[in-house]
Amino acid sequence: MKQLFILLLSLGLKCSYAQLSAGAAYGTFNNPGSAIKFRGWGPTLMLEYTNEDDAEVYLNFSLYKKSINTLSEPIYEDDVVIGNKTITETYNYKYLQLGFKRALVGDFSDTRINWFAGGGGALGFVNSKDKYETSGNEVSTVKYNYLIYGFNFITGVQWRIQPVVIELKGNLDFSLKPIVGSNGGGYMGAYVLTSTRLGILVPITKY
Repeated sequence: MKQLFILLLSLGLKCSYAQLSAGAAYGTFNNPGSAIKFRGWGPTLMLEYTNEDDAEVYLNFSLYKKSINTLSEPIYEDDVVIGNKTITETYNYKYLQLGFKRALVGDFSDTRINWFAGGGGALGFVNSKDKYETSGNEVSTVKYNYLIYGFNFITGVQWRIQPVVIELKGNLDFSLKPIVGSNGGGYMGAYVLTSTRLGILVPITKY
């Protein structure tokens, strides 16, 4: 009975600092190596669960949007320019990241400033739209929907100011499909997505 009591007490103490937090962040995104410039800004919603002092589970949901003028050239008739032809590509991303992160110095429950690193999986729902225009008049629009998926790696720092946590982190994601230019682009997109986000986390439950 004594051993059982000690075991239950130990489990209770271990769970006493478990915590669920939610928050939001804003930051950059970039597709380095792409044949076109692909940089922008976007918001992120964050959900994190701490069940140990130095380990957390995180779920991030990001929204990215980027419009690119990929082609603009004159239209000739009898060697005379009569207008211009333009193709504008717009990408909309709904991007999920799920993984684990661990504290590199201190722990997540008590340490005021804490460095961390982690990794997991990434899944993106992409809608791309090619809009064709001639002399300012829209001719047609072609839409594509596809998935990108791969691996997510993060590192950063948390600053705990009771009761909230301010977080700055960098993301490095490797996709198994091109992140841009996978449909109708006429160029190869890169398979790497990087981002930097600054956000705030607020505890929802604690036990």
